[in-house]
Amino acid sequence: MRRSRNAEMIPSSFNIIITIYLSLSYGFKVIQPQNRTVDPDGLVSISCEHNANVTSLIDVRLNRISLRDNKRTLLCQKAMHGCENVLIHSNNPQKWLFILLNVGQEAMNTLYECEFTLVENDLHETETGEPTRLLQGQQEPDQDCAPASQLPLAWQCGQQIWILIGVMALMFLCICVMACLYVKLRHTTGSEQLCESGLPQTAPPPQHRSNEEPENCIYVEMKKATQPRNLALESSIFG
Repeated sequence: MRRSRNAEMIPSSFNIIITIYLSLSYGFKVIQPQNRTVDPDGLVSISCEHNANVTSLIDVRLNRISLRDNKRTLLCQKAMHGCENVLIHSNNPQKWLFILLNVGQEAMNTLYECEFTLVENDLHETETGEPTRLLQGQQEPDQDCAPASQLPLAWQCGQQIWILIGVMALMFLCICVMACLYVKLRHTTGSEQLCESGLPQTAPPPQHRSNEEPENCIYVEMKKATQPRNLALESSIFG
């Protein structure tokens, strides 16, 4: 009995060793992101990638796992056409991209698992990755209420330059107005002081006109001329 039991244990142990050896020799790893953020328009992408150095790809699929009951549901796979709200794209034989459309709030309570089936040494190997969890994205801010930090740097610099130019122009205008008021006040104060002192205001000397006769030239000539003597009057007086 002992020999028969030992004889039965040897093949089973040998099978276990072969299975472990094959899994270690021909196994591969599936790589996928731990978290993905959903866009405000309900769009999210999940990349699925494996590190096996083979080109014989049998299948690649994206599964959905419910957090409530751990139920696994097929969303889309390579050979499936017309996946509902899911697009599949191949970047290369080792990397595939699943694009989920119209993602709602219920999708936050599920996990998404990548699954690859490859052919290695005439053996079909299937591996899955660590499930990806979706995160709610922030709502897109309104364009009219966008914070100043999100505005283009060139636009901010241009706005600051125009503000500086406006301030400088306003300061220059104020200086001109103050200078005009000061000159006017100075002139008014000087005139009042001159009137209070009683001094006549000196008029500018008249300009001498060369080669011109004075205005009373006729009067001077008449004065210089000898008056005619009245001979008849003198003879009557002196008889």
